[in-house]
Amino acid sequence: MKPYRLHTFIRDNRKAEVYRYHDEFVVKCYIDDKIIGQRVIGKHSERFAEDAAENYVDGLWELKEKEYGLF
Repeated sequence: MKPYRLHTFIRDNRKAEVYRYHDEFVVKCYIDDKIIGQRVIGKHSERFAEDAAENYVDGLWELKEKEYGLF
């Protein structure tokens, strides 16, 4: 199964895309339309992944160094 995009959130120069891959969710994070990394949400709900993506574009959290370049 290929990952498929469920949602996109954009605010200013930040963008976050929520993907589903098997039974996990992933949030891909961008700055100035350049992907910088991703956060694996795991087996939480889709709503949890949406909230994480929205919080990223609102600047409420940043990727950890180990999450950079993972895509």
